[in-house]
Formats: sequence, structure tokens, C-alpha cells
Amino acid sequence: MKKTASVKKKICYILPEFREEIDSHFSYLYDFINVVSKDADIFLVVEKGNPPRDRFKSVSHLRKMHVHFLPLRIVEEFVILKWARLLGYKIFYTHYSYTGALLSALVTRILGGRAYYWNCGMPWLYGKQRALCIILKVVHVLVTGTVTMRELYAKEFNLTQKKIAVMPNWIDLQAFRRDGTKESIRRELDLPLDRKIVLFVHRLSERKGAGKIIQIASAVQEQSALFVVIGDGPLRKEIQDALEKNGLKKDILLLGKIPHRDVAAYFFASDIFIMPSEEEGFPHVLLEAMAAGLPFVATSVGGVRDIVPTMLQKYCVKSGNAIDFTACLKELLESSTLRLQVGMIEKSHVRKYDIHAVVEQFLIVVATHSYE
Repeated sequence: MKKTASVKKKICYILPEFREEIDSHFSYLYDFINVVSKDADIFLVVEKGNPPRDRFKSVSHLRKMHVHFLPLRIVEEFVILKWARLLGYKIFYTHYSYTGALLSALVTRILGGRAYYWNCGMPWLYGKQRALCIILKVVHVLVTGTVTMRELYAKEFNLTQKKIAVMPNWIDLQAFRRDGTKESIRRELDLPLDRKIVLFVHRLSERKGAGKIIQIASAVQEQSALFVVIGDGPLRKEIQDALEKNGLKKDILLLGKIPHRDVAAYFFASDIFIMPSEEEGFPHVLLEAMAAGLPFVATSVGGVRDIVPTMLQKYCVKSGNAIDFTACLKELLESSTLRLQVGMIEKSHVRKYDIHAVVEQFLIVVATHSYE
């Protein structure tokens, strides 16, 4: 008796942007889509950018948006999503895009299906979120990164928790590997061999704690650490001006934007990662630090505590507590043995977030999650 081939789940995936040189977290979506498309029938909609077809070889359909005038662009996207629905795609999954979420909700409300929307942050800390509130009411399922984030969204937007699915971020552990020794990587990056390196990788904004870099570096100046800062944003000039004023020009290296695909080397070249953010959801940079076995000190905001191993939660410090943050950083700077022990714990823990494990969770979420 012949086995019946399993029918692939048909999913319309809405990607906000494609750029190979992008420095944001959107870059890790590209490989995720390719892995998902091996087990699902993907209709991919790219709202911004022009990916070559061979970048997404396994997707069944690839549709790129071409119109720039916003009203016509909305019409264009609605037509594309309606077409996907008429081709039999009943599951619509949008990553962050407000327009994609609203239009997929409209299409599925009219023609049937389910609209899933990924959002994972703390936008309520920065004013009213009327548009997001509407989106969360009209989509069928909100997908967010951790149990804590589910509770926060339910509270802030008056949602029932059964409308919220939990799916973590991911990292491709096969691709995120060290190529060479720490010393050889530092030579390639033109970083000093004789100093401990503290790494910051994020947008240079108050939200991401960039305004605290000067204070943190000043507090550990006697450790002779070099702070390598990757990212750009509104606080860059302020940080640059403060370097000379505080005598830190030799202690802080501002590298600006670096394509996300090139950032891994800096994790492997560093000794400690810091993330003094005021708000986070499920920070991908923390997964990268753990995958590199790079000890971290982070603020305990959003879903951060849900992500890290229980044994390392002492390095998740309450936001605004500069004394504890600095104390944790000094403790790690002073002991190479401790850094090695922490790194081993991280590498073991982060396996649960490998891309292939999370793809399985994604397929379960879109197949089984109930909604109102």
C-alpha cells in the first residue's frame, strides 16, 4: 500500500524589508523563511527591497512590491494578498509590518483564513499606540517571544491570553560559528590583543541603553577594557562628544553600522557583551552572545529573563540599577575562569533556540493555535 504524501501547510509570509547589507534583525528572517519553505508551501511577499529569486529558492511564490506612493502601495499589497488567498493560502503571517498585518486581517476576515502577527517589544513605554491597538484587535493571533511578553501584551492591550501565541526567536547555530582563534579574529578586525573587549551591539538610542555606555565605561576604567560599540542612531554624536570630555577616547571604539552578516566575528573577538536596554522583547543579540559563549550583563526588561539560563539570571539587572550592572561587569572582567564557565553554560542553553527547533515550533503555532 502506497503512503500518502503529506500536504504542506500553505502560508503567506509578509516580510517588511529585504537588504543583504541590512544591519537590523530582519536579516535573520531570510534564512528562517528558507528553512520553513522546506516543510511548508510559502507565498512570500516582500514589502520593501528587491531580492533575487535564488535568494529564496524554495518558496513557491515570491512577490515584490513596486509602487512607492502610499495609497497605491496599499492597493497593490491588498491585491497581492487577495491573490494569495484565492490560490488557497489561508494562513497569513506578518512580521512587524502594520500595513501587512491590517491588510492580511482584512483579507482573511472577508475571504476566510487566519492572520498571525509577530510583535515583540515594549512600545507602550513610549506613548499611545493607537494603530498597534487596532491591529491587535483585528488580527486573529498575536505571536510574541516569551511567556512574560504574552502577559505584558495581554495586560497593556486588554487581550485574552488565548489570542496570543508564544514562539521564540532563533539562531542558526550551524552558521554562527567561530572561524579561527580569538587572537586571529582580533587581528583580522584590527582589534588589540592585550585588552579585554566589552561589546555593545544595538541601535544608539535611549531605548537600547546607548546613553549609559559612557557611565558604564567610566565605572570600569581601571580594568583597562576596550568598549567596542556597533550600531548607529540618534545618540551617536552625543556619545562621540562625551568621549573626549570624559577621557575615554582610548577606551570606546565607535564602529557605526555593520551589516548583520559581519557582526558574528565581533562576538567571537570579545570578552563580555553588555545590553543596558530600557526596553526589549526577545533580543536576538542576546542569543548571538550566548551562541558565541560570550558572557553578558543585561537589564531585566521585557522577556530577557525568560531567555537566559536560570544559573545566569544574576547577570540580568534591574533597569536603572547602575551599581549592580557595574558590579556584574567588574566580576566578569576580573575572572577569565568565570567567563569560561559562563560561556559553557550559555552554549549548552542556546541549543533550544536553534533555527531548526524553532521552525518546528512555528509550524505548530500556525497549525494548532486557537483564536477568538
